[in-house]
Amino acid sequence: MSDSNSDKNESINVFNDVVIKTTGDHGGDISSQRFDIIDKKSLQYVINKDTELTAVDIGCGLAAQGLRFSLVGSDVTLIDIMDISDRISVLNNLFEIVEMDFLNKDVRDISPEDLPTKIDLVYSQRFIHYLPFEEAKEVIKMIGDRVKSGGRIYISASGLQTELGEGYPDNNKPPENRYSCLKPSVAEKHGIHNQVCLYKKEDMEELLSVAGFDPIDVFASEFGNIKGIGRKK
Repeated sequence: MSDSNSDKNESINVFNDVVIKTTGDHGGDISSQRFDIIDKKSLQYVINKDTELTAVDIGCGLAAQGLRFSLVGSDVTLIDIMDISDRISVLNNLFEIVEMDFLNKDVRDISPEDLPTKIDLVYSQRFIHYLPFEEAKEVIKMIGDRVKSGGRIYISASGLQTELGEGYPDNNKPPENRYSCLKPSVAEKHGIHNQVCLYKKEDMEELLSVAGFDPIDVFASEFGNIKGIGRKK
């Protein structure tokens, strides 16, 4: 990995991921380096459906998973604060895919009208922790209101029991008050310089339930991040 593509060449975890530069404050793009359990399960869900699905990727980063969804026939809307318009144009022209739509917005600024009216799948990897917990619930509920009954959400958040929680000032606070910057050395290592709300399993379960999803599976990854899969009621 060259310096032009990453902030650091050294790995930041046991999976040998590096910090591939995004905004400079929101960590590295992991989905473009590694295909994890949430990536696999969400893609398998799309592949197993007989009809074309409508998917929304919140905090899409470099759009690795959005591209996968498109390659198997999904209609994809990508949302990110980082402007990757040129990248999306190249990908749309390079592959014979259902064209991906890109919305260059802070997710807190989107409205229901920005989204497809009938969503089959919501996907979000390691993004939602950048919002205060109450804002996260509002955003996921707004998007969830556009999801078809029986639709799915696949979402992950950085976990309180990971190394990101070492020296985290809000470690012992409830999720609605748990929002601060990481310890400086941890923030520098992971390229995360914004305030974050680190999650426990019960926080993810609450997030899904408030947004109208029945939690199917909520678990901690090997690294300790919290993964959630839900079905729209």
